[in-house]
Amino acid sequence: MKKASIKYLFERNKTFYFRMSIPPAKRADFKKREFVESLGTRSLEEAITLLESKTQFYLAKLAGIETDDSVAALRVYSRKGISSEPSGHELDHCGLDEGEACG
Repeated sequence: MKKASIKYLFERNKTFYFRMSIPPAKRADFKKREFVESLGTRSLEEAITLLESKTQFYLAKLAGIETDDSVAALRVYSRKGISSEPSGHELDHCGLDEGEACG
């Protein structure tokens, strides 16, 4: 049975991801066609919970509102159960392309 479609959410290899198309007029600014980021969960319920903050974060980026990527990265660390604050070096190596947010 096919699952109902939820805007910006897709599943790959049993893991849920956020995906948002970048409007053509903004693609040159971001040097890509879409934002894609793992939500780090196999649970649909958890993915739906995380989806709202991801959606707001990337809509703000598209609107040109400054976002604090380090705060987003801290959310990832706390979700993974890491209690200490990551250093700048760890934030630089969060597994995403340059310029993408960790969280």
